[in-house]
This record gives sequence, C-alpha cells and structure tokens, in this order.
Amino acid sequence: MAPYKKLDTSTIEKKTLSALSVLLLEQITGAIYLYSRSAEKILFHNEEFEMLTGLSGNELRKKGLEPYFKMLLPEDFVMIMHKAYPFIIDLVARKKGNDFSIFKYSLNYKIRTNSGKIRHMFHQSTVLEHTNENQPDVTLAHISDISEYKTDSAMVLRISGYDSLRKKWRKLADEKFVYTPKILTARETAIMQMLVTGQSQYVIADKLHISYFTVRAHCRHILEKTECRSIKDLRQKSLAEGWT
Repeated sequence: MAPYKKLDTSTIEKKTLSALSVLLLEQITGAIYLYSRSAEKILFHNEEFEMLTGLSGNELRKKGLEPYFKMLLPEDFVMIMHKAYPFIIDLVARKKGNDFSIFKYSLNYKIRTNSGKIRHMFHQSTVLEHTNENQPDVTLAHISDISEYKTDSAMVLRISGYDSLRKKWRKLADEKFVYTPKILTARETAIMQMLVTGQSQYVIADKLHISYFTVRAHCRHILEKTECRSIKDLRQKSLAEGWT
C-alpha cells in the first residue's frame, strides 16, 4: 500500500469515512484511489494503482492526480475536461437532494504509459461527498485495463443515482462522446460521418442538396486533412480514433 495513506487516516475520518472504512479500502481488489477535489489531494491509493499506471507513491503524494492526467491521450483529455466532466458536474448539482443521496459514474478513456504503450481504461467512480454547491468532492475511483476488449475510441459516460426513497440505483444518463479532428469544417465533418457509415458520394450529394462534384471535392479535402489514402482508410482510422 502507499506509505503515506496512514498519515491521511485522520483526514479521511473527518470526511465521514471511519477507520473501518479505511481498512475496507485496503481489501478492495484492483486499482483504486480516494480523491478530494476541493483539497486537490489523493487521500488514499493502493499498490495496484501504482502498478497499473507506473506512477510512484511519491509522485501521487506530491502532485495528486496531475501525473495521471498527463498520461491521458490529448483528445481524451479534451473530451473529459470539456464534455464529460462538465456534464457530470451539472447533472449531479441538479439531481442532488431530489431523492438522490449517492452518485456513481463510469467512463472509458485511453492513457499512454511511460513505455509508450496505449491502454484503454475503464474508470468507475462513486461520489461520497459534495461541496456546498452540490458539486462532487470526495470520490472513490476503481480503474481497470480493458485493452483486450475495447477496440474503438468512443467515450461512453454512464451516471446513476441512489434513490433513497425507493432504495435502489437509477440510471440518470448514458452519453457517448466522440472526438473529431478540429481541422475539419462542419460540412466536412458531416460528410465524413456519412462516408464512414457506408453512404456513397451520390447519396450524400442528394441528402445534402449539393452536387456530386462538390462532394468529391470535400472528400478529397477530408482525406488530405486526415492523412488517409482512401475512404476505406478513413473508415478504419475513424473507428480507431473514435471520430464517429
């Protein structure tokens, strides 16, 4: 276990988690960490988290989650910071107190390890405490490597809330986020999404009420900008990179 976790026991206890809870955390299998957003501090992490990420306890103690965030692929970091997390913050703030006492969410993303290998991660978090503004504060995260099962790059966010009246979990959101190259215009993005679903250039021209030759010109620009040699390459790259 991380050597500094025992020093944080009193801090954890102040945040409503008992000493027994700390002992229970030690028994959870898999990579986990307990994080306080308001304090910007990891209150607890286990050895499995260090092994999975390659980060040392010293790094995590001094810098919190910053070293882990730096491992995220740039496009996934953008989607999390600008799409997924704001969505979580807004939904939890609106739902907190409306019969919901606890929230949990799951999210997948990619990281690049120190060896350069790309891993697909599945991140599950339970919000244990909230700020005065009803925003998530203390969260318990469980992280798994799903590289064997996840092949595309689409990011899926699922949020559930515990209904204290009905005594059961209820699904609150199921969102999918995809990254599209910023180099493409809105029209090019729309055409690219139609191309990768197998629609012909003639069909696209008819649906968008533009000429076939205009579509061909757009296709040429899309292939140049995405550095693809053919529509087939574009489909494969789009799937791999999670553009659609």
